[in-house]
Amino acid sequence: LILVLVDEPGEQYLAEAHQQLLVKILQALKLTLEDISLVNVSRAPSPDAIEGGINFNISISFGMPPEPWQFSNFFRKYEVMMDETERAFLFADTLAEIGQDVEKKKQLWLNLKAIFQPE
Repeated sequence: LILVLVDEPGEQYLAEAHQQLLVKILQALKLTLEDISLVNVSRAPSPDAIEGGINFNISISFGMPPEPWQFSNFFRKYEVMMDETERAFLFADTLAEIGQDVEKKKQLWLNLKAIFQPE
């Protein structure tokens, strides 16, 4: 399961433009919105607030998640980290920032390829 964290106050999930970018990113990975668990952390104060709990193999954060959502203490932007249970974590800039910056798009893509298309 792929957990995608965003922080968009005032939105149910994502602003329309950001959702379109996320869909494009997922399509490049041959995935759809149905393949991920999307959480707007501004609406869910902690993982415990999610009905049924959260179980994931990969976590991608667009923007720094609030403290309760920091499953790992080693967040460095655009660097894939693994925990002791082999879960992968990727922390990226917000979708708004990525949408406006070609270099950030390239960094995101390189890291996503490392997770989803390992050599």
